[in-house]
Amino acid sequence: MNIDRNSAIVNMNTREKILETAERLFAERGFEATSLRHITTEAGVNLAAVNYHFGSKEGLLREVLKNRIVPMNESRQILLEKSRFQSQDGVVSLERIYEAFLRPFFNIGAPGGDSNGLFLRMLGRISSEKPGFMKGLYQEHFKEIQELFVAAIGEAQPELSREEIHWKFHFALSLMLGSMIQRQRLKFSSNGYCDPDDIEGLIQHLIEFICAGFRSAGQPKSNFKFAGIQP
Repeated sequence: MNIDRNSAIVNMNTREKILETAERLFAERGFEATSLRHITTEAGVNLAAVNYHFGSKEGLLREVLKNRIVPMNESRQILLEKSRFQSQDGVVSLERIYEAFLRPFFNIGAPGGDSNGLFLRMLGRISSEKPGFMKGLYQEHFKEIQELFVAAIGEAQPELSREEIHWKFHFALSLMLGSMIQRQRLKFSSNGYCDPDDIEGLIQHLIEFICAGFRSAGQPKSNFKFAGIQP
């Protein structure tokens, strides 16, 4: 029994070591430029260990992403349901919806957590290198959670059409990603007035900005018309 338990611990430590090393190398070099030999050398394991735990390099990538995305989405769903339970009529406000959506994401990159932004850097590289893979990743890990939040937004803002909700949700996603990836630039562009490591402040400002955009629907439109200006 002791031998089996020790063997299980060794296997778990090996598996985690491979995952951590692969995430770092995929973020630094990209998927295509990172070979299994690179990973095994850095992790101090043999190729058989990678094949045993993950089957292939793509299988390893899937597990690295799953390791981050699944807990994040579970936290999102828990926070949303908690807000729904606390509301008087079961309708969650936009602020609470986006707090539930954003906070678990920003916790990944918070100081003391994934402070190097490995997950985001890796996701950015994989998106450009393997668009087909990312489509499958969306279907597997993001489609269901997006539909859940889009439905909640529709309840909170019934005056919005389905098309408007998807446009605005898309913009909110872009803001979320850009705000995290480029947050260190904020320190210089604001001449030090803004602290890029103030994750709580970042979340609050972003929620206010996104919700203002959603609530602009139905307001008087500007007279601006796209003129098709040629460069």
